[in-house]
Amino acid sequence: MQANAAPEIVVISDDLTGAVAACAEASRGGARSIVVEWDRIPPVSDASAVVVNTGSRLMQPGAAADRVRGATLRAHAIAHPGALAYKRVDSLLRGNVKAEVGAWADALARPVVVAPSAAGFGIHTVGGQQYLRGQPIPLSPARDAPHHHPCDLLPSTPLAAGRMAPDELAEALSTILDRGEHALLDVASLRDERAAAAAIREVSSTRSLGVVGAYGLLGAITASPAPASGRHEKGCLIVVSSQHVATRRQVDFLLESGMAVLVEVGGGSSSGALSMAADMIDKGRHVLLVHGGAETTDPSSPTDIADELADAAWLTIERSRPSGVVVFGGEGAGAVVRASRCDHLTVIAEPWPATPVCRLVGGPFDGLSLIAQPGARGEPDRPAHLIDALTRHAERVADVDGHPPRR
Repeated sequence: MQANAAPEIVVISDDLTGAVAACAEASRGGARSIVVEWDRIPPVSDASAVVVNTGSRLMQPGAAADRVRGATLRAHAIAHPGALAYKRVDSLLRGNVKAEVGAWADALARPVVVAPSAAGFGIHTVGGQQYLRGQPIPLSPARDAPHHHPCDLLPSTPLAAGRMAPDELAEALSTILDRGEHALLDVASLRDERAAAAAIREVSSTRSLGVVGAYGLLGAITASPAPASGRHEKGCLIVVSSQHVATRRQVDFLLESGMAVLVEVGGGSSSGALSMAADMIDKGRHVLLVHGGAETTDPSSPTDIADELADAAWLTIERSRPSGVVVFGGEGAGAVVRASRCDHLTVIAEPWPATPVCRLVGGPFDGLSLIAQPGARGEPDRPAHLIDALTRHAERVADVDGHPPRR
């Protein structure tokens, strides 16, 4: 989004951490974004996105609602008439979420899409309920714990983002909003989140609406949509050679969140598995490639397994080139790079300590991005951020070259 005479996005957040995170999401999409306090909203702004921190999470519900209502009216008074209204909420729905969302929606007087999942953190909305890594988030009367599930925030008509084709989802969403009703989107994966964002982006191009969301959705909405040329985003290939506890937790996160499909290789039955892996990547799914052979105490087996995984990885990539490759474990990463027959690696960026994004230079897979993730490091949801980094880099390369780099 380009800067205009008035903001095109107005975000209301109940604390500063949420406000700056929302500002970063909008900025990734190209918006010139600023964060202001609720009592310091400027009379005019040429920023593309204005994010307002109301500092209301720990206030009494009535006072929080009054502050949010006033901040919403003042912020939208300086914005473009069709500006996207976004109510940033805590991903665990802590604070005065119901009171604030109600006041914000009343001030807007427009239909609202409720989609407070945070798929990148393993937090999903299913059946109007909030889940953390597949487990229901318990409700508690404590002020620092979740008070409400998404279905409690506003009277809403439910829609499952993952069960509809993109055009069907946008049409169904538009129909609900045209009736003056609010919509509640179930989002069970990052793929669902992107589908929801695409539908919201399409619907908001022809009407004013509000969106209730946590981390991730705003960035997906403001991201550049796929070009009309029909360029198809490929999935990523994740190769798992490490058996560290940290890696196992990260693999569990990928599977429980629905982000990746598990494919086992080894034992002489890999051909069909690799064809399936390539097919999934071609359809935009992320694939976890693991060794399914029996464990052994042979000290040479880790190297043998790493080599077999590396061969399987490149056979898969020959069938369908992914957006990028993540390898868990140093032994496996070394085997994958050696098997690529590249001349050398270059480092593109280092988003995390000791975990840079690299590019293969030379050989049959020239230009492919790769991340070597240390097996003993990283929080459980690290894979979501690794995949996001690879996907964004692939999109930037494709925008410049018109297609992923190949030799």
